[in-house]
Amino acid sequence: MDDPLSISADSWFEIGQWLHALWIFFFATIVFGMSLLIGHAFIPSLVSTGELPQRFLKMRRVFSAVAVVAFVVAIVFLSIGIARTELLGDIYDRWWI
Repeated sequence: MDDPLSISADSWFEIGQWLHALWIFFFATIVFGMSLLIGHAFIPSLVSTGELPQRFLKMRRVFSAVAVVAFVVAIVFLSIGIARTELLGDIYDRWWI
């Protein structure tokens, strides 16, 4: 069983780029989830109980737009992250036993 190859400076740079894509994906999914939660759960609930005035229902559009943008960003960076997994083949010469 051979050891993995040593990681070159170029590979470290690619690993850094891969991690950036994964972190952006992570935060985009958090923003997506929180925007949907605020726009479609908190605001309607608070308006129906009278805690917020009726005019706050217009804010749902803003949160929905932010959710759509965050979803698109998450999908883009997930695809970038998946595409960059080929760098593992540069380090590990085999995938299975």
